[in-house]
Amino acid sequence: MGRRRNDGGTTAVLDRPGDEPVEAVAPRRRGVLSSVWVLLVIAIAAGLLLLLVFPTRAWLSQRSAIDGNERKLELLQAENERLEDKVDGLSTPEEIERVARAQYNLVKPGERPFAVLPEPAAAPLPDEWPYGLIKQMIAARGGADVVADPTAPAPPTPGSSAAPG
Repeated sequence: MGRRRNDGGTTAVLDRPGDEPVEAVAPRRRGVLSSVWVLLVIAIAAGLLLLLVFPTRAWLSQRSAIDGNERKLELLQAENERLEDKVDGLSTPEEIERVARAQYNLVKPGERPFAVLPEPAAAPLPDEWPYGLIKQMIAARGGADVVADPTAPAPPTPGSSAAPG
């Protein structure tokens, strides 16, 4: 190695006589330079994070939203096709007549409309005369759907002399 020369605050190393002095970096300056490099690396990493990671996340979430909306669109298009087929079917005179008869109880001129009503539900009959006799007649014919009052006494038969006295 060569000689050392001190020019105030820096130390210069001379490799050969006549060469320009090469300055050796002081340890304090080396710490400042390394912290600048660390800050520069952190800034680059943060920039890469902002430029690559966040937009990629947003792009992926948008892509999944697009896929979901495309599925909804396919379902709506299928429903529209079904409804268009129904509209086409409702345009025929036969279908119009069927819907008019079924939903609106309409009839052609000269036809007589009638309605078949459901059988009314059986109501419990009281036990006074003549309802006790009617219950016996219904039960004898097999109609067990008339409900008798279980707390009432048995009705008198027509030939009995159980009159109040």
